[in-house]
Amino acid sequence: MADGDVLTPRLGVLAHPGPMSPRERRRREKRRVEGRVSVVMPAYNVAPYIAEAVGSVLGQSHRDVELVVVDDGSTDGTRAILDGLAGSDDRLRVLDQANSGPNAARNLAIAQATGEFLTFLDGDDVLLPGAYERMVRSLRTTGSDFAQASYIRIRDGEQEPPAPWIRRAHAKEMLGAAVTERPTMMVNAVQWSKLYRRSFWDDSVREFALPGYYQDQLVSARAFAHARSVDSLTEPTVAWRARDDRSSMTQQVLSLANMRDRFRTARESLEILQVVSGRKLHDARLTHYLNNDFGSTIRRVEEADEVYWQALVEEVRGLLSEMPDHTFWDRVDAQHKVVYHLIGEERRADVEAFNRAGGRVVRDFPVEQGDDGEFYVHLPLWEDPSIPRWAFRLGGRYARGLRAGATWRGGRVATA
Repeated sequence: MADGDVLTPRLGVLAHPGPMSPRERRRREKRRVEGRVSVVMPAYNVAPYIAEAVGSVLGQSHRDVELVVVDDGSTDGTRAILDGLAGSDDRLRVLDQANSGPNAARNLAIAQATGEFLTFLDGDDVLLPGAYERMVRSLRTTGSDFAQASYIRIRDGEQEPPAPWIRRAHAKEMLGAAVTERPTMMVNAVQWSKLYRRSFWDDSVREFALPGYYQDQLVSARAFAHARSVDSLTEPTVAWRARDDRSSMTQQVLSLANMRDRFRTARESLEILQVVSGRKLHDARLTHYLNNDFGSTIRRVEEADEVYWQALVEEVRGLLSEMPDHTFWDRVDAQHKVVYHLIGEERRADVEAFNRAGGRVVRDFPVEQGDDGEFYVHLPLWEDPSIPRWAFRLGGRYARGLRAGATWRGGRVATA
């Protein structure tokens, strides 16, 4: 078995969580406190950040919060800091586990949480002021199953906006929205951007899979697939920290196990969406994965060893097999289509050449309108006859913008 294959269980068969025992359901319902927000926080060696993370929760304008922190076997003084903080505010509870990863820590804390609402925060991130007040108010108004919001990033001590697809997804408020009608909301798959009704969580989501790196994806797939309605808010609620030492899991993009798990959880998420909701959500989420999620994995190919490259070829081919038919390529941006085609044909040198030439910044290259009325972008390798012409065809927002007369930064060739 290849390295990394054992990380994540196959969860498509668990798209519908098994029934909770009547005894456990009664126990949870009896302990539940109306209006309370339970915040679950795994913590492992986050001594430089944990006090700020805890303070950002306990300082919320929504005062009825309980913060359940699980110290995941820290060795850097994190636990001592937590003990000191817990002594000054009884809304903070600290639990321990031998180092087992954040997903096991979250499950341990969930079992202890008593709130009407459930949410998550990592021990190196910061909750922004008023976050829970806004989200609770929204859920009270709409009756939705959960609310989610945008976020910002902290890099080298400076605040940055999130990825462009997150900005687009949260550009307009959507209250009480059905996911099948607004599938763009699924691009926000992280758990610390969401506030769940605990009753919905217990019925439809239940827990995090063990082990793995990207179980947020699986949890979100269940939540989006089962939700009757969702509130998607515009104002950011969390400052997500990209650590300077690149020690967070999602920054370790050249780890073979990390990459394997990223693709595997994508496939499992797609299966969950299809089992519960049908092909529409599956296809919408596949579009997101191909256009958004795998850029960081692909653009650093030149740094990877040969074992990583061969595994990447295998994983990309597996993800592309999820496409319902060839016309699905029209949903994928041209800069990604070219690279996926090259990876599928094991043309590593061409992928690296494409990246070095800046091919992933599609707006830097000129476009032409072909005889078929479609727009084609002259990306690197445009002159290579072995790459099919459809790979360079613009679709989606790029084509719509050009048809509406938008200016194209790289210039435009008038005719084919």
